[in-house]
Amino acid sequence: MTDYNRLFDDIACSIPYLEAPPTYHQLRTFVLESVRDLDGDLEGFSDFETFYSWFEAYMHYEQADNDTSPAPHKLLLELVFQSLQDELCVAARNTH
Repeated sequence: MTDYNRLFDDIACSIPYLEAPPTYHQLRTFVLESVRDLDGDLEGFSDFETFYSWFEAYMHYEQADNDTSPAPHKLLLELVFQSLQDELCVAARNTH
């Protein structure tokens, strides 16, 4: 099984413009809560780009208020998305 936490830390450390990146668990929790806020689940996103387009729209007003963008976090978001997709696959296999 992939150690997403370690990969996340490696990626976060390699992005110089992220002054204080979130931890893997913080971003994972934020993604899950954001999706659930809209009564959705990650199964509704066919791939990362679909999810990322939704996430940009979801975060639009916060970004405008704070003059920020999710772009610096895109690689981290992709890793979190992949880890959550892997969890869904494992859960699906375990129910069959």
